[in-house]
Amino acid sequence: MVDNFIEIKDLADPDKVDDLIKRFTAMYDIANGTGTTSTALSILTGSASISADTLLAMAQLKTG
Repeated sequence: MVDNFIEIKDLADPDKVDDLIKRFTAMYDIANGTGTTSTALSILTGSASISADTLLAMAQLKTG
């Protein structure tokens, strides 16, 4: 199923993983609005939990 959305070999490339994370966090912030705290920062620092819906959205992203 993962192969339908991303190339597994791309996860070994730090630049592609960085692009994937940036794209995901930008799309998440757009979809959910941003508050005073950066959603991306909250995820990276562990002060926020990621829901199953969010993980599914991230899995459906495909880098171009």
